Amino acid sequence: MHTQYSNAMYHLSELPSTENWRFNKKMLTLRNNIQHHIFSSLWSGMKNYFNCVSQNSVWIIGDGSSVNFWNDSWCGEPISDVFNFPDWMKKNLKAPVKDFIRKRHRFLLKSLKLAIPNLINIVEKVHIPLDVSKDERAWKLADCGVLNLKLAYEFHAPPTQLFNWGKLIWNNVVPPFKSFLIWRLFHNRLPTDDNLKTRGMNGPSVCNLCFKEAESSQHLMFDCCYAHNIWSWLSNTLDCHSVVSSLDEMYDLMNKQASPQCKIVTLSAVISSVNTIWFARNQIRFNNKVIHWRSSIARIMADANLSGNSTSKLSSSAISDFVILKAFNVNIHPPKPPSLMEVIWQPPIFDWIKCNCDGAAIGLSGSTGCGGIFRNNYADHFGSFVVKVDNYNSLKAELTGAITAIKIAHENNWRKIWLETDFKLVVQAFSSKSLTVPWQIRQRWYHCL
Repeated sequence: MHTQYSNAMYHLSELPSTENWRFNKKMLTLRNNIQHHIFSSLWSGMKNYFNCVSQNSVWIIGDGSSVNFWNDSWCGEPISDVFNFPDWMKKNLKAPVKDFIRKRHRFLLKSLKLAIPNLINIVEKVHIPLDVSKDERAWKLADCGVLNLKLAYEFHAPPTQLFNWGKLIWNNVVPPFKSFLIWRLFHNRLPTDDNLKTRGMNGPSVCNLCFKEAESSQHLMFDCCYAHNIWSWLSNTLDCHSVVSSLDEMYDLMNKQASPQCKIVTLSAVISSVNTIWFARNQIRFNNKVIHWRSSIARIMADANLSGNSTSKLSSSAISDFVILKAFNVNIHPPKPPSLMEVIWQPPIFDWIKCNCDGAAIGLSGSTGCGGIFRNNYADHFGSFVVKVDNYNSLKAELTGAITAIKIAHENNWRKIWLETDFKLVVQAFSSKSLTVPWQIRQRWYHCL
């Protein structure tokens, strides 16, 4: 292993002189924490996070003078880490990226290719800009690449709750006191016997609805036969495959995909179910009054009916929404009729090539791709392409489609290209500099322009 690294160091010694390896003073100050004192109240806290910022940022190559070819993140992970260089070798590798660029193209010595054969495959993934510009450092976790105060806070903020149920339960058509009870349930702050014991109130505990087990939030709201009958009825009414038996399943039921009006009815029914179970428990415990679970269902239907008729949200034409709204006797608010726009495709003028491109993304981290088709003025098929893009959003997919179309046109020497897309931001990216192109494809976009 030592012989292999010695050979690599021999080949690396043939690179350009060390005078071209020096960085400017500013970048050296950022890369190596200064040791002297600075009269600033911010520096003492900022310097401890420099390694964190370095690990979560990447360099966008401009002229390559400020970026270390071996130890900086400019083509993914640092090259020295990819090939597991030892620490003593990393300290001696200080060549900037500009020493490997000739006439805005990548340049590697033959001896270096022999020493590290896979290096060329890593470097080729990076796009070198045609115009000379400054190197930029981009924050990996933001499409704009700028690390602002909000992103820094979100990065170091403690993890939030897994379910975003807060925005669901508070609604203007649901009484606040009903939403407050389910808010306490999610925080495990209901005054049930198990929670009262943690506050020093010891005593016998029994569920007043079934008289079979000790009272707890989980048993009272989900495991008790009284609650089980209510959740079974509600699950059948909402056409769910399983009975609600936990907070997670209750959240999934509230967050079920449906039209806005149907979602309000479902939310109101779930919140009312929790309140009805708690009301029945208090009636038998404090007033010795038994409420049958079928009477509780009538209360739930009345609450859902009131919320569904009070909201201004619209329904959809889906039969599943129709069944749910009619089950609670809610007046359906029909959706607005769609506006139809006639779109007629026309071939380009003589001696022009038209490319229709489009992109699509499923969610924030789902499958993403783009494609396009080329036709001449006779509508003859000149070619087409399909590109799969990983972990991109719709904007990146649409921009990638436009970039690919222009690249293919350039390779085929089609100088008169008519690019047609249905994404307004792509058109703005051509004509306006106000739109910030995501940093992952920024250099490719500049190269495309």
